Amino acid sequence: MLPEIVKISRIPVKTNILFFISSPEYLPNDIFSKEELTYISRLYKKEKQDFFPFNRLTHWSFIQVIKKEDDPYKQREELRKSGDKLGSLLNELKQKQISLYNLSESSKDLLAYAEGLVLGQYQFLKYKGKDEKKNSLEAVQIFSKKIKKKEISELNPHTQIFRTNQSQVNLKELLDMNAFDVDHKLEVDPDFLNEFKQGRHHDGINSHAFIFDQPFDVDKLEAFVQRLSDEEKVYRSKGIVWIAQNPRRAVFHGVNNRFTIFWDRLWKKEEPRQSRLVFIGRDLDGPKIERQLGECLAA
Repeated sequence: MLPEIVKISRIPVKTNILFFISSPEYLPNDIFSKEELTYISRLYKKEKQDFFPFNRLTHWSFIQVIKKEDDPYKQREELRKSGDKLGSLLNELKQKQISLYNLSESSKDLLAYAEGLVLGQYQFLKYKGKDEKKNSLEAVQIFSKKIKKKEISELNPHTQIFRTNQSQVNLKELLDMNAFDVDHKLEVDPDFLNEFKQGRHHDGINSHAFIFDQPFDVDKLEAFVQRLSDEEKVYRSKGIVWIAQNPRRAVFHGVNNRFTIFWDRLWKKEEPRQSRLVFIGRDLDGPKIERQLGECLAA
């Protein structure tokens, strides 16, 4: 299970906390000593350091300074990556909880950071080795007067981990995966369907689904998906793939620039062989992706 994000009205005593700020000058001087504040300010100005961890013995205090970018979308994507790094560190430290204290002027920046933090916790433990350990992080709390509960409800992940029987998985559930639940969306955003009626995508996020009746070359497909994930803002990707010269279906799934392709069950004799892929991201060019996928088909 991925950690759930919740809004809190106060920060518990002796809890792991991250101060999310636009500049070190906004740090509270009743929590950090004068020496610590001087140290933070010096490294930030001279070495452009934007992340600071402090071990308080009973808990950890972290500082994340927002790196300003001319492009707000690029800035938030960098913050997602920073959130992912914090998540990795918390798991290394075997911490179960983190509170994000928003001292910046932007709610969207912190939400992007929290999104990266949570999405980075996704694990395919069933398909990993015995030494792979389960992530320790269980809860992410947000303390902010600017962020509403509705925004956090939209952010919470709805990813499922499916149990399989001899590598068989329910295709219908896999392709849906509750990553985009309309009923849930309407609960937090009653006007969401109105945006679709007007022919617009929600907040710049769009999705594209593709069906191919020819098999793919697995090496070409992997190279393309990696390139797409690195160059474009792909948040989720998934599907069932027909691979040339292989009797088994391939399952494809990705989160941000991380993706995996693994073998599923054998194709059934009466089952039509085809590939179905879905890409969800920001400002994706559907026709271009379809054309490039076509170039990955086996000769």
